[in-house]
Amino acid sequence: MVVLETQLDDMEPRMPATLCEDLLGAGALDVYRTPITMKKGRLATLLTVIAPPELADGLALRILDGSTTLGVRTREERRRVLPRRFESVETEWGPVSVKWAEAPSGPRMMPEHDDIVRLARSAGVSPALLEGQVRRIVWGSRPPKPWGARNHSLTG
Repeated sequence: MVVLETQLDDMEPRMPATLCEDLLGAGALDVYRTPITMKKGRLATLLTVIAPPELADGLALRILDGSTTLGVRTREERRRVLPRRFESVETEWGPVSVKWAEAPSGPRMMPEHDDIVRLARSAGVSPALLEGQVRRIVWGSRPPKPWGARNHSLTG
């Protein structure tokens, strides 16, 4: 993975959100902003982009072109990744995609938020109610247990 970072201290406040959307649309795996204080006590934003190495140069050019920064730092990092899989869970309001991850201590499950919100809005129910139903369906149908051989790979 490549991490790209820059500090933004003189950008119109609404523009970084647009830049983040553009970077995600261009293939960044994650984009986030952190409030920081720069020299002379100036408030600023640290823009961090995580990307596959093959996209780093193009994303750096987008940052340079789409912001007021004068430079972008890049560094390569490794990350540990949990094995993941998806399944669909049928609720009384329709199907919800569920992401499973195999942690060293056992499986984790997370309903896809976009599915929860879409179904909850169309059914006129609370997203929390619908997510609770998904969790009861999943955990009520099987106890959490390991998938078998664990492969928590370290990737570059």
